[in-house]
Amino acid sequence: MIGQFDALLQPVLQAGFAGMTAVLLGTLIWLAKRFLDQSDKTRETQAAGDARMAEQMQRTAEVISQNTVAITNLLEATNAQKIELRRVVDELLSRPCMLTVEK
Repeated sequence: MIGQFDALLQPVLQAGFAGMTAVLLGTLIWLAKRFLDQSDKTRETQAAGDARMAEQMQRTAEVISQNTVAITNLLEATNAQKIELRRVVDELLSRPCMLTVEK
């Protein structure tokens, strides 16, 4: 009786394992497809982020360039003022002091 029972269940068990294998294989294929779709979306998002970063870097470079020009202009103006102040100091030092008593 047990031999007959095993003989009856063996095809059912094999079909069950085959069915479970098919379900697992289908699940793996579905997961792989979702992974690839998500990977594509991630690549697109990364490309958009890279484009925005490049645009921001370009803007930053322009601002740095403008700031460099402004600093250079300030430096030139400061140097001109420094030269003028040095000239005024030299002129003041070359004049005689009015507070000294002449002997």
